[in-house]
Amino acid sequence: MIAGFMNYILPLQIGAKDLAFPRINALGLWLLVAAAPLLFTGIFSVESADITW
Repeated sequence: MIAGFMNYILPLQIGAKDLAFPRINALGLWLLVAAAPLLFTGIFSVESADITW
C-alpha cells in the first residue's frame, strides 16, 4: 500500500508531471484503490481472522 501512495506523492515531491512509466504508475494507483477497501473490510469485519503475533 505504501508503494501506491508513493506513486502519487513522489512526482509531487520532485516537481515532475509523471513518473517514467505512466501506465505502470496508473496500474499501481488502481491496485491501491482496489486494495484499500479489501484491507479495511478484513480489519473491521466481525468474523475476521483470529491471528495475532
